[in-house]
Amino acid sequence: MEPRLLKQMRGKTIIDMEEGRKVGVFEDLMITPGDFRTAALITSNGGLLNRKLEGARAEDVRVWGHDVILVANPHVIRPKDDITGIADAITASNVLKGRSVISLDGKRLGVADDFYINDQGMVEAVHLQQSIGDGPQNRLRMIPISAVRSMGEDVIVIDMDRMVFAGTDEYITPQANYDR
Repeated sequence: MEPRLLKQMRGKTIIDMEEGRKVGVFEDLMITPGDFRTAALITSNGGLLNRKLEGARAEDVRVWGHDVILVANPHVIRPKDDITGIADAITASNVLKGRSVISLDGKRLGVADDFYINDQGMVEAVHLQQSIGDGPQNRLRMIPISAVRSMGEDVIVIDMDRMVFAGTDEYITPQANYDR
């Protein structure tokens, strides 16, 4: 299955496999800042006035499906503050909001706006909302997470020599990676 943008996953129903019932609606991911590993999913329950943010550890998710997300049982969904192992994790949507993306040689490549998530729920790439500059790099829209050198408060730094997607040895050139 092709990776999906995180924003395409928002609003997906989360189903408990044990009892076959809805336990929440997908809102966001918690990721670890050093290795960009998915630590947990964040759900919402309740209405507009009594909305509760809850979540489940990534290892308790059994299927990151196209239409629904399946979790092991209803007990894995707990208040966000009670999820173990996510103390250092950060909310994925807050990491990217309008951050500039620059290369190690100091060129601005664009502005990040979303993550691509694979069918194992892992962050696979950064999506650029807009690309900046002249030449082939101005068409670049998808940066493999393996190329991210750092993700700071101000910018995301990319190592263009590491433009390879996990599980492949194929170098992703800007020309082969546009408008995806």
